[in-house]
Amino acid sequence: MIFSTQEGQQAAQPDGAEQQAARQRRILDQISRKFSQEYDAFISGMQQESEHQEQAGQREKQKAKRKMERFLRPYYLPRNRVSYYQSFAVYTPAGAAIQRVSQAALGAGVLGRAFPGLGIIQILDTLYGQEFQEVMKHEVNHILYPFLTEHQIRQKTRQELPFYASFH
Repeated sequence: MIFSTQEGQQAAQPDGAEQQAARQRRILDQISRKFSQEYDAFISGMQQESEHQEQAGQREKQKAKRKMERFLRPYYLPRNRVSYYQSFAVYTPAGAAIQRVSQAALGAGVLGRAFPGLGIIQILDTLYGQEFQEVMKHEVNHILYPFLTEHQIRQKTRQELPFYASFH
C-alpha cells in the first residue's frame, strides 16, 4: 500500500503542476488582453488627436491664405472691371488746364492735342468714360515727356492704362 500511495502522490504532483501552469497562462492572457485594449484605446486616441491637429493646421493655412489675398493685387484684370476702374484716375500735372472742345476746333480724326509749353490739353467733347481717360492720359504724357516721339508716347500710354486701350 505504501507503494500505491507514493504512486498516487507522484501522479497528483503532475496534475498540480499542470493546474499551476494553466493558471499562469490564464493570468498572462488576462494581462495581455487588458494591455491590448489599453494599447488600442491609446492608438485610436493618438490618431484622433493627430487628425484634429491636421485639421487645425489646414484651417490656419486657409486663414493665412485669405489674409494674404487681401493684401496682394492680382497680376490679371479682375472679371468685375467696373469696380476696378472706378479707382483709376489720370495724374494731371499742376498748372495743366484740360479743355473739352468740339470736332471743328480739333480737326477731323483728332481726339485731343496738348500744348506742352502752355500746359493746355484739349480733348474731344464727345468722349466719355474710358475713352476720355485714355486720350487724357495720352495728352498728359505729351506734357510730362515732350522729348518722346508720338509712337513712344502711344506705347507708354498703352502700358500705363489699367484697361485695354481703344485707340493706342
